[in-house]
Amino acid sequence: MGRGPTKDHYRIMNENFVEGSLTCLTPAVIERRITTEFPLVLNIEPTNACNAKCYYCPNGEVVMNQGVSFLDINDYKRIIDQIKSHKLIMLNFHKDGEPLLHKKLPDMVEYAKEKNAADVIHLNTNGILINNKVGRGIIERGIDDITVSIDAANKNTYQQLKGIDGFDKLEESIEKIINYRDKIKSNTNIRVKIMEFDEIGKDEIDAFFERWSDIADEVQVTGIQ
Repeated sequence: MGRGPTKDHYRIMNENFVEGSLTCLTPAVIERRITTEFPLVLNIEPTNACNAKCYYCPNGEVVMNQGVSFLDINDYKRIIDQIKSHKLIMLNFHKDGEPLLHKKLPDMVEYAKEKNAADVIHLNTNGILINNKVGRGIIERGIDDITVSIDAANKNTYQQLKGIDGFDKLEESIEKIINYRDKIKSNTNIRVKIMEFDEIGKDEIDAFFERWSDIADEVQVTGIQ
């Protein structure tokens, strides 16, 4: 089992979000801060580029219409400077692209931490690059929380959903980054996620839990959003 996050990290997550969700704030939080003129959670997309071809994702259409783009680091810093006084509950690096494709992502994490921009800084990734320089870099710079969307418990389902090969390498990379996290004594929480598709039955979800429950800090099952 990984070293994982601090108790304070879990307190923030448990108090503010509906159980099993990192997108749905509890009614109590919404009611308490409904008068605020500023968002409680903010998504920043480092890039709309992606290295997977998930059939359920709108990314392909977005890139086709808008082209590939990467957020300029100076523009990013201006955003953080504007929001830092509001103290978000969560700053989330994700939308339609794969954030680990942005080579400046570790610098983005570090700047947000320096400015104390959010209670939790979170990343959602497909995990393909999780054990490369950028993936290790965001852990070294202090990212609080990472969700790796694997979405399958076997090669066939993975290829069918993601449109690419590399399932075995992905699993190996996740194990390596958790070991690296523990080695450097980081408190980054690393969860793995599977979504409930028509292609995935209960047996595969059970196999996913069995595969990861003693390795990742959390195992999450969600519907398609």
